[in-house]
Amino acid sequence: MTDSRAPSDISADTADQRKRKRASRESSLSEDQKRQNHVSSEQRRRQAMRQTYDTLVDIVPDLTSAQSRSELQIYAKSMIIAFSATLETSQVLTRAFWFRLQLSSLALRTKPRSARAVRTENWLQCSAALGMGNAPIDIA
Repeated sequence: MTDSRAPSDISADTADQRKRKRASRESSLSEDQKRQNHVSSEQRRRQAMRQTYDTLVDIVPDLTSAQSRSELQIYAKSMIIAFSATLETSQVLTRAFWFRLQLSSLALRTKPRSARAVRTENWLQCSAALGMGNAPIDIA
């Protein structure tokens, strides 16, 4: 005798059987074991959070050990450090651009060369002074 069901019906039956097996495996834990698993996973999560905050406290210079558990102070001082670093970077880039302009105007007054050659030379001089890479940016 052959099975008159469509192949999709047969595969649906096997999928249902797999789900039932999975559900029976999941329910093999007692309520106490489920609670213990939940408690231990929550403890691991909290420990990971504590370690992350401890690392942040070690990195941020203005935090003391007394402040290390105040999330607000950790966030505030971390933001101050990040904004300060961004501002300093912006100031360095502005100074580098200003120096490039000064070098360009000086070079144009002293030697007749192409503007591209002057820009490339100035970029190399500025990047060497700032410890940056040596790829010139062509500003047409």
